[in-house]
Amino acid sequence: MNQMAANRSPQLEQCLRRDVMLWDGAMGTSIQQRNLPPGAWGGYPNCQEYLVISNPQTIRDIHNDFLDAGARVVETNTFGGNRLTLENHGLGGRTREINRVAAALARECATAHSRSGRPCFVAGSMGPGSLLPSLGHVGFDTLRDAYYLQALGLVEGGVDLIQVETAQDLLQVKAAVAGVRQAFKECGRSMPLVLQVTLEGGKMLLGSDVLTAMHTLLPLKPAAIGINCGTGPEGMGEAVERLSRHCPLPLIVVPNAGMPRIENGVPVFDLSPGDFAVTMSRFARDCGVRLLGGCCGTTPAHIRSLQQALEGITPSFHAAEYQPEFTSLFLHQASRVEPAPLIIGERTNANGSRAFRRALLAEDVDAMVEMARLQQDEGAHMLDLSVAYAGRDEAADMAAVTRRLNRELLIPVVFDCTDTDALEAGLKHYGGHALINSINLEDGGTRAARVIELAKGYGAGLICLAIDEEGMARTREHKLAVCRRLYDLCMSAGISPGALFFDPLTFTLASGDEGLRDAGIETLEVLPLLRRYLPQARTILGVSNISYGLKPAARRIINAVFLYHAVRKGLDAAIFHAGKVLPLNMIKADERGLAEDLIFNRSSASVLPLERVLDHFSREKDSLPATGTPLEPVLERLAAAVVEGRTAGLEAILAAARQNLSALDIINRHLLPAMQRVGGLFSSGRMQLPFVLKSAQVMKAAVDYLAPDLESAQRVTRGTMVLATVRGDVHDIGKNLVDIILSNNGYRIVNLGINQGSNDIIDAVREHGPDALGISGLLVQSVHEMRELLLQMQRKNLSLPVICGGAALTRDFVCKELVPVYSGPVHYAADAFEALRILQGNAAPAPHQPGPSHVSPPPPRRAVTPTESLNAPFRGVRRISLTLDEILSFLDRGTLFRTRWKMGEGSESAAQLEGILERLRQKDCTEFAATYGYFSGRVTANGNVLALEANSEALTFAPAPIPPTAWFCRERDVVPLLAVTTGAFLASLVQQRFAAQDYVGYLLWYGFSAQLAEAMAEAVHQIIVDEMKITRRDSRRFSPGYPSWPDLSEQRVLARLLDFPRLELELTENWQLVPEASVTALVVPRYKVEKKVTGRH
Repeated sequence: MNQMAANRSPQLEQCLRRDVMLWDGAMGTSIQQRNLPPGAWGGYPNCQEYLVISNPQTIRDIHNDFLDAGARVVETNTFGGNRLTLENHGLGGRTREINRVAAALARECATAHSRSGRPCFVAGSMGPGSLLPSLGHVGFDTLRDAYYLQALGLVEGGVDLIQVETAQDLLQVKAAVAGVRQAFKECGRSMPLVLQVTLEGGKMLLGSDVLTAMHTLLPLKPAAIGINCGTGPEGMGEAVERLSRHCPLPLIVVPNAGMPRIENGVPVFDLSPGDFAVTMSRFARDCGVRLLGGCCGTTPAHIRSLQQALEGITPSFHAAEYQPEFTSLFLHQASRVEPAPLIIGERTNANGSRAFRRALLAEDVDAMVEMARLQQDEGAHMLDLSVAYAGRDEAADMAAVTRRLNRELLIPVVFDCTDTDALEAGLKHYGGHALINSINLEDGGTRAARVIELAKGYGAGLICLAIDEEGMARTREHKLAVCRRLYDLCMSAGISPGALFFDPLTFTLASGDEGLRDAGIETLEVLPLLRRYLPQARTILGVSNISYGLKPAARRIINAVFLYHAVRKGLDAAIFHAGKVLPLNMIKADERGLAEDLIFNRSSASVLPLERVLDHFSREKDSLPATGTPLEPVLERLAAAVVEGRTAGLEAILAAARQNLSALDIINRHLLPAMQRVGGLFSSGRMQLPFVLKSAQVMKAAVDYLAPDLESAQRVTRGTMVLATVRGDVHDIGKNLVDIILSNNGYRIVNLGINQGSNDIIDAVREHGPDALGISGLLVQSVHEMRELLLQMQRKNLSLPVICGGAALTRDFVCKELVPVYSGPVHYAADAFEALRILQGNAAPAPHQPGPSHVSPPPPRRAVTPTESLNAPFRGVRRISLTLDEILSFLDRGTLFRTRWKMGEGSESAAQLEGILERLRQKDCTEFAATYGYFSGRVTANGNVLALEANSEALTFAPAPIPPTAWFCRERDVVPLLAVTTGAFLASLVQQRFAAQDYVGYLLWYGFSAQLAEAMAEAVHQIIVDEMKITRRDSRRFSPGYPSWPDLSEQRVLARLLDFPRLELELTENWQLVPEASVTALVVPRYKVEKKVTGRH
């Protein structure tokens, strides 16, 4: 059997790369649908894996049903077949047997369905079990051994590939792969590995997003990776699209048939085979997915529909833009950053940090983790970890520290070990794609080969040192030669070149050794050679080695100057203390010259450069503004206060800084750069919006404190911007964030507010003479107002730069619709920091992209008569009250925390929400009003107008993507409408925060009020669904001002029908709702039914 399987492997690998291949559907669902009698389970009820022994014909029938439906790959009935899971049923001792029998059953069925040119294959299914190693539920070795035993049985039974699926923890996947590879080695053969993770809300259970998972799994060398289970194909769309752009391997997508509901204690899946196939075929056509199947709830009918939908589809080809990146459980980090270098923090090293060594000797893991977090907060991209100390168990120490860092540190780890046992102990406890520091050729490559095997097995990158049998390479030629040997060694072992860093090493320039005076030059000159001769690899240096042995004041300057020149020569990464980096502009010109003379071995007047450095720093004890004087810690604390958003002690810090610096210097040279760093952290995704606002509050407080010390001539601003939300739009959160960021970066902002007409904005431009105009809008209608404003400005011969932003706006729209109508510069800003970069002159205007402005509507489609009739429980409108607790059951906390607050889910977000709710309860703001009702209506002949019989009103919808003819298809149909508002009192609480310059509070309360209104709409929608006796899945709601219903003026119809005065809800002259946190909507009762019939997805 092993020989036959070996013959199938090349054929399978070719099919995986070339063919569209269908996997089978849900084994568990298929078993459940058969309602097996108690005797079928062989004395092990609820252990479906044992059915391969107690009732093999049932499993055989299920495999055959899926193969008959068109599947080419069937999964063994072993999802819960690892030893740890089977032990729950008392079957751990039969793990190998159960998996072998399961594989043989599936093999028998696949062979019977294979034919020439269309072979069928067997995937050995390995599920996640219930124990997560990253949370300490199970040790790595125990989990690896459980998967090893399962893999032995699957391989012996004749599977063609191993499929690790439904992974929730990346460390669990690594343990599974290690167990599988151990089984391969024992069996003397190998086969493709397919790795699949499961996502909820876009992330795995422990918080890994799909690209972090991808960058972690690819170094394990699978044949394909992908997603399975989850909430259904619709919920996978964004993740699949992201993978299609970045993943170089075949993608596999195996979703559930939607989200289950429970009936009589049994999960029921509602997603029909047709709807399942429509979305899945889109993944093939648009995203290049070629390996597709079904998970929970999918039946042979789903697979058959999918096969039919895929006929004639050629998956699109995506040339993935892949470069290896390093990962933690929580994020992925590119190995080449702009601006360079990638910073690897060095303070969690027992050999280089006394504080870390003290914590290690005290076995204070909390203190060690806190030091790691501090480096992360200071801007390190990765963290170098070394726990080696004479007399201690390095492997045990490495395991203890890594176990904590794995689940608490955001940035990836670099394992700095010479002891391979300690190195492996760290790798066994780390879920991300780590970097190993390091390998060399000192012993000819023996140890390097062992470490390379560990890197392959655990999916890690490598730092390679320019050391060979002769020792540390001194010349550029020798350095290059050693690095090329190491490069070839790693390439032959299958390590990706993008996961390799080469350290040419540098000797200290402080030794006085005549033969090392050119050490700095040789190191710098080899950097471009390494880039040239080691394709795709990266370069790295331990920067501080250059100055080892000198005084701290000299070291900081020499290190900073050497780093500057190394980066200019092509250095990608550097190991140093991120919090102690000295900016080049803070170094005195004469001291920079001394450093460069030493680095480049430039002598003058017979005095060696080292002698001049030693002499200068022995005399100039206070030459460094950052070492040995009170000023450095003061300025560091000031920058940290801004970046970390801390106001405690701010005035004392500023008072101390004023003893040495002018107020203007503090603002220009320290506060503004700190805010620029905040902008960089925000733009890179490493700082969330609430923390940006905290930093802005600190910045404002500092400027206010320094203001009395500024002379009037010094108070000239960096520029002026007139800022407004355009006519017809009362949303101001985005505009106000721009105000906050720009004003705290030295700009004067004339904030006109919301709902500003073109004439008002133009009058303000003429009055204030700004350097730029900023316009914002949230609604679709707003972007057309922007165009009209620019047309008027053009007619009035204005040409100042205009910066446009807002949720409804896109860069493409700006290029095609706004740029052509205005002769001045027009920019698109995706966020407040992009607006800042534009004002600072660091962004070009949007280019003109000619093209059609509008897409012609599709031809009218024939109305389709529904199969069932819907009745309204009453006609007309009702007013109801909803309590806060009732609404909270509908509050989407994920959207509130991640999208509205930009914070992510966690204890801090939950605490902020609880504080707001407590405040509302204290204010007795716990009841909110809504109206809803049912009306008769019909779609007019043109297919896009819904005529309501009440008061002869009409509502007009956009012709695409789904016109009302797909919703309301009977001559007379029920039209539910609703209106909700959070009320004027809550709106006043929001505005009080902004008026008080409580920017963080403003963001939190504004986002909460908006999400509360959505929750109210969902609550009333549910009432309508219950009253009409339909399911929530079958209905959708639409609001005026959005793409499907663009005419915002039709709010006036809803105002009359839904009795706005009873809600104290008003409309502006431009049809905006006041209070802003309000929602009106039309509910489509049978959206899903009609969507199926018309074939539109």
